Amino acid sequence: DLAQLGDPETYILAKGGRIYIYCLGDYPVGGFSLLDDGNGVMQFSKMYVPEGLHGLGIGNKLLKDAIEEARRVGCRNLYLLSNTLQAPAIHLYRKLGFAEVPMTPEGQAQFKRANIRMEMQLAA
Repeated sequence: DLAQLGDPETYILAKGGRIYIYCLGDYPVGGFSLLDDGNGVMQFSKMYVPEGLHGLGIGNKLLKDAIEEARRVGCRNLYLLSNTLQAPAIHLYRKLGFAEVPMTPEGQAQFKRANIRMEMQLAA
């Protein structure tokens, strides 16, 4: 996480990824990234809503927009890596159609604290 957040140009943008930041005026109220793994597969990553703004539906809006953006750019399989301790986020992912699938060794290597992989198949 720290490497990607500390150098998004190298870890996200240079690899064809996209970063989205939502602002209310000049104040950032949330964001996420989409990482392109190629062949119609993308990773939803780095969703963030400041703690004081939790419960206002911002995460729901971010995730819905991410799904629509992934569809728009031709993604067929959208996945995410998370930790089950993030219960509100896991609930949101399930509510919007993500399903748990087996964790891959690559996913485990990518984020040591990740213990859940979830995917959503998107219409072509």
